[in-house]
Amino acid sequence: MSAVLWLVCGAALFARSPDARDLYQAGKSAENAGDWYTAAEHYQEALHRNPAFFDAQFSLAVCFYELEEYDRALSCVLEAAKLRADSPDVLSLQGFILIGLGRLPEAETVFTRILQRWPNHIDARFGLGELDVAAGRISSAENQYMEALHRSPRSRKALLSLAVICQQEGKADAAAQFIDQALEYYGDNAQTLYIAGVFAAREKNYGLAERYLRSALAVEPENPETLNAWASVLYYAGRFREMNEAADRMIQLDRSNPAAWYQKTLALSELQRDSEAVAAARAGLVSAAEDEILRFFAEDIVLRTFALEDPARADWAQDRFTRADSFARHHMAVRALAEYRRGLQLNPYDTDARQAYASLLLAGGQYSRYLEEMQFIQSLGEDSVTVADAVENYGSLLAQSVAVRWDIDPLYVDMGHISVGIYCTESESGLTHPGAEETAVLAFADALAAFRRFSVHAEPENLSGYAAAFRTSRERNEDFFFLLSFEEGGSGISLSADLYVSRTGSPAANFTVSGTGNSRFSSSVRRLADSAASAFPVFGRILRRDQNRVVLDLGSREGVAVDSVLTVVPDGALHFAAEGLALQFAGDAALGTVTVSTVESGLSEGSFSRSGFFDRMNPGDFVVLQTENPEDPASGGGQTAGDAAAGAADRTSSAGSGSGTTGQTATEAGNPALFSLLRAIR
Repeated sequence: MSAVLWLVCGAALFARSPDARDLYQAGKSAENAGDWYTAAEHYQEALHRNPAFFDAQFSLAVCFYELEEYDRALSCVLEAAKLRADSPDVLSLQGFILIGLGRLPEAETVFTRILQRWPNHIDARFGLGELDVAAGRISSAENQYMEALHRSPRSRKALLSLAVICQQEGKADAAAQFIDQALEYYGDNAQTLYIAGVFAAREKNYGLAERYLRSALAVEPENPETLNAWASVLYYAGRFREMNEAADRMIQLDRSNPAAWYQKTLALSELQRDSEAVAAARAGLVSAAEDEILRFFAEDIVLRTFALEDPARADWAQDRFTRADSFARHHMAVRALAEYRRGLQLNPYDTDARQAYASLLLAGGQYSRYLEEMQFIQSLGEDSVTVADAVENYGSLLAQSVAVRWDIDPLYVDMGHISVGIYCTESESGLTHPGAEETAVLAFADALAAFRRFSVHAEPENLSGYAAAFRTSRERNEDFFFLLSFEEGGSGISLSADLYVSRTGSPAANFTVSGTGNSRFSSSVRRLADSAASAFPVFGRILRRDQNRVVLDLGSREGVAVDSVLTVVPDGALHFAAEGLALQFAGDAALGTVTVSTVESGLSEGSFSRSGFFDRMNPGDFVVLQTENPEDPASGGGQTAGDAAAGAADRTSSAGSGSGTTGQTATEAGNPALFSLLRAIR
């Protein structure tokens, strides 16, 4: 017995627990297999045994970088730099992490410093290339990747990056050559096949794209990006049953994958299985509550196909009301109002939500709108003391309002003097949320319709391009049409609306917004609508006349104020210019001016002064607001401090003309799809 015990104890003495080097090797094996979580665990254990183990510290930084935990990655790479300060690889990784954090000037300093000391370090070239893409300098980015390829002619990253960039620049032949080279050298590599599939999809060669993506899945069957791209290709190929099956495969692998639920919702909708589609969206939003495109898309299905009495409408509306209440509590009135409006579209009979919405209108000084909402609540049978008192008190308060004195009900006044159509073409980056440009059209139309000056027609179906939109808008006798484009990649989106004069097809303006983070879709859509609405000249009609006193269908929301002066133009003499946004009328057509004396949110009253001997002004004639700076018309709105802070947090940018954007993080680049794809290439 003692001999056996001795043998056991002796074996234990000779057994060796894994040291830091063993743990590092285990981590490296996991890293090579793409298992970043396991690799990080092993590297941290290795560092626990040896805190000065440079390779483990550096590799841990790589893991957190791949997991997009950039704050943690930065702290790790800075620790690695303490152990080996002169390593260009450490500095390069630090630069890429800084890009992920949006600290672009610091990243540029790091990469520039590397190349000053190590001119042949190709990763630094890649870093500068990404920064160029983030800044919209695509040609400069191409030069950086060409320099990298010159130094490493078989660099997979350089070849694939150049293929993507050349495709973006319209250099189809060069792009195809780079893809062919990459496939020749790395045809069995899953990411090479994935990029080739995405490349083919962007060329709308869906058959070839599917073959490449299937080959990539044969190498990495559970890669979520490849599965999502495959499902998207099936959507564009019109194979919706197979797309639904692909989405089910994604869900089986990861039920918390929001892309999988969007793909399933979209496929079921295309198969006209609307109830199932809405149920799939509801399941997906459990784990991806901030996927606004999925939410908007599902809500549009509900609005289009569910009866007003369907309980599902109340369920979906409640989500909006909950968000609205949160925004209101944080003094973000603009956002709260938008959420309430959307929720009340879904469930217009929710009196509690409508009362909360009315309270926000009241807080914003829109007393007549508040009274209208409370009267509507009363008409639904709500007989609470609060509602009754509000109707009585504000009815008395507004007894001398313009609307009451002139017996005008603003609800029945047609104020949509600018007719616009909103059209779109198929997005070139529609592999993240395929078909999302159609959802963007409906969301933009909804936001623009909140400005009562516009009569909005949305055409969510993709058109073949500008010519089709021009023809459709002209045939509909619209004043203007927007051609909307939508780009998405990573955590960034970009919306661009080209505005054209429907009569001539000539360009009028361009509006571009981009954003990142939660609420990026709704915030960008709202800002796009705000920018577009504020660019149009302010004009309206004379509703009533009594001697020299007149009532206008313009108010404070349109930027009209006491002492504002408006030029009166006869009906039929006012029209938009053939190009741009200017209003035109013959100089001798002006009938006089109106000087405003009383302003309310939707109406104003003033005195008319005629031009010339004869008084030829009549109700129905137009009035045009005179501004000191016609190029910067008033937007007719304002923001609370909370809204302003939220706008800064959104990090969105907009432009009334041109396509330049400023103040963006990297993922807010004007082309987030291109940036995201380049960032993904390893």
